[in-house]
Parts: sequence; structure tokens; C-alpha cells
Amino acid sequence: MASNAYAYKPTIRDDLAALLLRGAKRGGTRDNLVRGIMGSGGAGPAGAGLPLIDFTPLGIPLAAQEAGRMLGAGAKNKSALGAAGGLTAAALTVLPGGKAVTKAAKAAAKAAEKKAASFAVKKAAKSGIPLPGRVYTPEEQAVYDVFGSKHVAEAKRQKQVEAASDLAVSRKLLDPNASRAKTDPLVYRKMQEEQGQKAVLDAAKAGEHLRRTEAGYTGAPRTVTGPQGLGAMRSGMDRSTAEAAQAIALADPENLGRWYQNARAGQAAINEPYMLDRALEQHGVYSAGVSPESEIGFALKHHNSRMLGQPGMAFRKAPAETLDLAVRRGEPAVLGKKTGEYAPKQDPRASALGLFGTNDFRRAQDFGYTTPTGAPWKAAVGDTMHPFMDAETALAVDRANARDLGGRADWTGELMQEVPWVYGKGQDLYRRGMTARFKGEPIEGMKGALLEANKTPADYIPKHMMSATYEYAPGASVGHVPAYSAMSPSERAAYGAQGRWDIESPEVALANTGRVPGMGFGVGAGNRDVLYGALGMRQGPTIPSSGAYKNAEGNWEFNDLNIARPLVDYPTGGGGGYIDPLTERTVSAVERFRALADAQEAGAANLPNTGASLSGKNAVLLDTGAARANAGAQPTSEQLKGIIDALGEDASRFGVTATNRGTLVFPFDRNMDPKLAAKVLKKASPRFKAAMPDAKLAKGKATSIYSPALLKETASGGFAPTTPFSGEATSAVLSDFAALPREVPLKLSESPDVRSRFAAKIKRDEALGGAREDIQNTRRFFRDADWPKAVELMRKGVPVATALATLGYSLSAMAAPSKKRD
Repeated sequence: MASNAYAYKPTIRDDLAALLLRGAKRGGTRDNLVRGIMGSGGAGPAGAGLPLIDFTPLGIPLAAQEAGRMLGAGAKNKSALGAAGGLTAAALTVLPGGKAVTKAAKAAAKAAEKKAASFAVKKAAKSGIPLPGRVYTPEEQAVYDVFGSKHVAEAKRQKQVEAASDLAVSRKLLDPNASRAKTDPLVYRKMQEEQGQKAVLDAAKAGEHLRRTEAGYTGAPRTVTGPQGLGAMRSGMDRSTAEAAQAIALADPENLGRWYQNARAGQAAINEPYMLDRALEQHGVYSAGVSPESEIGFALKHHNSRMLGQPGMAFRKAPAETLDLAVRRGEPAVLGKKTGEYAPKQDPRASALGLFGTNDFRRAQDFGYTTPTGAPWKAAVGDTMHPFMDAETALAVDRANARDLGGRADWTGELMQEVPWVYGKGQDLYRRGMTARFKGEPIEGMKGALLEANKTPADYIPKHMMSATYEYAPGASVGHVPAYSAMSPSERAAYGAQGRWDIESPEVALANTGRVPGMGFGVGAGNRDVLYGALGMRQGPTIPSSGAYKNAEGNWEFNDLNIARPLVDYPTGGGGGYIDPLTERTVSAVERFRALADAQEAGAANLPNTGASLSGKNAVLLDTGAARANAGAQPTSEQLKGIIDALGEDASRFGVTATNRGTLVFPFDRNMDPKLAAKVLKKASPRFKAAMPDAKLAKGKATSIYSPALLKETASGGFAPTTPFSGEATSAVLSDFAALPREVPLKLSESPDVRSRFAAKIKRDEALGGAREDIQNTRRFFRDADWPKAVELMRKGVPVATALATLGYSLSAMAAPSKKRD
């Protein structure tokens, strides 16, 4: 807060000016005239010189109130009178009575201030919003003054409906879903598509959507019973939109009017082009009646369970059946009128231009729709409501652009819907949480509620983005390609680049050549992990980072690593903060598979969950600001060393790893007493902060995966290297896949990209020399063999050695056929 902030309460002059300026275009003739006469634009002095009203009898009480305020301020700070009240002080010198009026001015001002304070208390009681506890800037004051308007208007509307002379008749005649002449719900959307926006505006301005009934208009809100009610609805919506833009500009200026843009950017970042249509359908059907956080959670659960071969119900049966039927038929899913409009608005390939928004229950509330008893509308929008809402939204867009509403002339249907949508949701969130989550200073709580309301599904990507961390450096205890340890950084980078796991999507590669018109739009940009790509999982681009790993010999290794970032799901009901068991087992098997291919001791992955409602938090995230699909700043090796040192003697019980959101510190034993873990982490937290001063510490839970590859567990609970040519490592990998649905090994085996990684690694290490032959043989097996057949036999109880023998491979030779070589 700037030091020159002051509490500003509108004066009588401001209130009169605001009334006269309502609906006026900023800078227009009426705007300039009112400001010149009144000396105010509704929120403090405006214009130079003395306003004309001060030369009239009405100027006396106006000046009296203002003079009293500034004299009071001057008693504490004499410069305040000159800085804030020079205009009114000058006005007093020309008023009848001159200095004699000063005493009367003080008394009148005191009475006016008392009346204003009484009004503020009544407003707070009526809206449920507490009084400010500190001084506000004019911008904050303006938002505070109207923030409870949604609930005040709803209460007034409910009384109007309740006051209907015959409630039974009102319910029948004003029910937007009542039986009337058949209306095509999408008539204006089809008109825009076929004839353009002008045709829609012409029809709306001609009132073609205003079909009169005995008590109003077909599909209109219950309180819109005639032209007067229609005008009140329109002016109320315009006012609400202006207030909404002002409030969001205060709380989240960078994202004002960017809700759909941010959602589209998220879809582009986590989908490859071939995935996008089905992903949009999933988000469409799972958006009905839920928050953006639940929407992406349900969509991912639906998607992952089907990609991994164990279809489950993410939320309700109907959405799942709609999507599954479309896939079976090879056709687009049939979406509802609301979801069918919402899904395309998240499509990065679509134009944002148009006259319509998404007609959901919040948009209906902004129009003033109610239930028959007057309660705010919370159901799906009815068929007769859609044409009315579409035509009126088109008219609202036209009015907004003509008036430069909110200082902009680029209003579209989606903007006209999203801005008041965010504002209305923010008011609802604040009202529910002002004694809990948003407790404290009112304006700060309001800002917090608006920030929350302005989140899209893309804002919850970090909650689902797993970090699969892997190195290209052969494990120190493995004894594979000893020459690697003597390589320079550039030579190591070149080594890892041969057979790297992340590649550009073929569709994106074609789009970049310009040979696929209409592709691009940023969809699928960046290199994607081939393993999770083969499984069909949504993911973000692979990113570079730093690793900290204590090897089997007890020594710390600090090597460069990469982070593959598949999007994972949580069980219905939350799962205690850990990811879905099927997804976790799949990630564990994939990372063991990867680690074996790379001659690593083990594979690993992690995901911090910092949800506010989680109990038993046992980890700490050093959060560096991951936003949507963008990763947070990654730690350096020195920072990781500092965090490990901060743990002291407890370093043996806790893991320290890079993660999509920064750095994660977690207990190796997930079952460690959370209170003990929290105690250790709290003690070390100041030193964590010293190691990464720009990170914010957040408590959470961690899904942490450690998958031994060329290690095996010992009787004492530790790990030791596997025996060369024993087949122990390959046997463990195949056993992991045998415990998963058959689709997982099949998809990996059938991917040319996956098999080509093995081929490149074989060729690279053969040329360098010093490669362990059993590791090379294992790579040949996964490159050449129809190994899912062995997995299927193991699933039926056949021992691994026997299963491999049926394919002509020997476990003890691991895993080369007796005569086959490159």
C-alpha cells in the first residue's frame, strides 16, 4: 500500500454526480458537462476551477460538508487543507457569508459525516460485508462500496417475486422452462455462423427475441415483465459489468478479461494436436455444475483410466457414457447446449470473436433469473432462456463497445460473459469465506476471492503435473561406459542427446515445416516424453534441472537431469492427497523401465500436493512459482546441497529433489509419523529458506516414487547392485508390467519412438566401448522382442524365465537370444 493512500468516502457532490453520469460515455458531451457543473466525476474532484454548482444555493451544503472534512484534516496536518481542499476553500470565499459560514460548515459537515457513517454501517449489515479496518485507496474504496451488490440485488429480487399477487400463477406464467411455442435454443448462434454478427445484432435490435406473454417475455427473468423491467435489467447488467471490470482490475490486473485465453493456453500446453478434440470434449462434459479445479480433475481421471486400460467413472455416469459412446463410434461427442458452447471456447485453434458467451447458471444469475420462489438460479439454463440470453448478450456487447465500457472497445461475447462471471463468483466465495478463508481486512479478502474466482482449469495444472526425474549419466555403481566420468559438460550433453527420451511431436514437426495448414496455434509445442506419449497421457514439455542422489555406495551425486511431466489424476474422494494407485503403479513401472534402459541404479518421480484441506502434511515444497503449464524456477546443484546440509543428521530419512514447482523435501518412508516429519522440517525451514531465498515454503504431502532398476533390496532393507547376467533387473521390470493392465506394456512395445530410443543407446555405447554386455542385451530385447507376450504369460502365472524362453530368450544371458547380434 502506498504511503499516500487515504480513506475516501463519496461526498454528497460525488453521489449527485454519479447519478447524473450513470450510463454516460467517458469523455462524451454529458460526461464533460456534468463534471464541469458538479466538479466531480463521482469519485472525488474533477476539472479545474470552481464548479458552477458552487455558485448556486445548493453549493452551500455541498461546500459545508467538504470544508468540514478538510478543516478536520487540516487540524492534524495543515498541508492537507491545501492539497486536498483548495477548490472547496476557494468556493467558500465567494459564498454568501464568507468566513462566517465556516462555523456552520463545521456543524453541517459533522452531521453529514455522521449520516454517511450511519449509511456505511447499514450498507455493511445489508450486504454482510464488514467495515474497513484501515484506510483505502480510491480504487479500493470504489470496489469495497459495491462489492456486496450481487447479494443485495438477489435479496431485492426475491422480495419482488414473493410479492407477486398470485404466486401459483407467477410460477406457471414466468417459468422459463414452461411449455410455449417451440423455439430453437440455438437460433442466434446458428444465425451468427451462417449469416454473420450483423444479422444477429439486427434481429436483436428489432426485438425478435422479445415474444410477449401474459406476464413478460418468453424466456426472460421473472422480474422482467415489460419494457421498464427490460430496461432495468439491461442497465443493471451494464453496471455490473463495469463494476466487475473495476474489481478484477484491482485484484488481478494481468488477467482481466483473460479467463478463456488462459484456459486455451493451458489446453495448448498439455495436449498434442491429435489429443485436443477429445480433451476439449472431456472438459466440456465435466464442466457442468463443478469448479474449474474439479473439471480438470474429472477430465484427467476419465482420460488416464482409459489410456491405462482400466476405465473408471470420474464423476457421474452420464458424462462418461457420452464420451465413451463417441469414441466407440469414432464420432464427435454430443454435448449439451451449455457444454457445447463452453468446450469450443477452450480450443486454442478457435477465434475468440463472437457475440455469445457460455450460458451457465452464473450467467443466468447475472441476468437476474430466479427460481419460482425468488431464489437465485442454480440449475441448467432452459431451452427458452438460451435465445433470450444470447440476443441480450449480443446487445450488451454492442452497447459496451459503443460506450468504451471499462475503457475498452473490444468487447466480445466471451468477455461479456466471463467478466461478470468472475465477479459474481468472487462475491459468492467471499461471502462464504469472509469469516474463515478470507477473514481479516475486507478489501484484501475481496481481492483474494476474486483471484480465486479468476482461476481456470489451467491454473490447476501444477496440482496434477508429476515430475519424473531422470539422468543420462550411467549409475556410478553399475560399471557401464566408464569413459562417461571423464567427459566434459559438452560431451556429456552430446552423450545424453543420443537416444534422448523427449522429442518433438510429429504433428508439430510437420506444422513447423508449413506443410500442415491450420495446425500450430502452439498446441503440443516443445519436446514431449516418448514413454508417456506412447501411453497417450497428457503432459507438458520435458524441462532441464539439477539432481541430488545418494548412490548405493553412500556417495552423493549432483548431475544434470531432465524432468518429464505427465499429468496424473487423484482417486475419487481425494485419496488422502496421494495420486490414483493405478497411475502411481504405472509411473513407477515406466520409470524403472527408463532407468534400466539408461543403466541407472533407479528411477524416480514426485508430485507435491499443498492443498489447504489436506491433513497429515509431511513434506515441504520450496515453491518457486509454477504457473499453469510453466514450471517454477529450478534449483541449482549448490542449492540442493544447501538443503541437504540443512537437514543435518536427518538427511538419511528425507529425500531432496527438483520438482516442477521448485524443490521438494519429503520423507523416504511415506508412513513416517506426520508430526515427526513436520517437526524435523520446521526445525530446518530457516536453513531451507537461506538455501533458496526466493522460494516460498509450503507444507504438503508428496507422492514420491523410487523404482530400483540395477539395484535390488537387501535383507537389511537397504539396496545393493544387481548381479550382472542374472536377469534380476529385467525380471523386476517385466513383473511390474505384469501387474498392470495389458494396454500399458502393449503401447510401450508398439511405439516406434520407444524402440528407437533403445536402438540409439545401443549404438552410442557400442562405439564408446566399456558397455556392459548384459545391459546391451537387455536393450536389444526391448528393441526387438515381442516382449508383451512374455508379460501376458507372467500375468497367467508362468515364471519369468519360462516366459522368456518361449520367445527364444535366456534370462541368465539377459536377455539376448543365443546367436542374435546387431
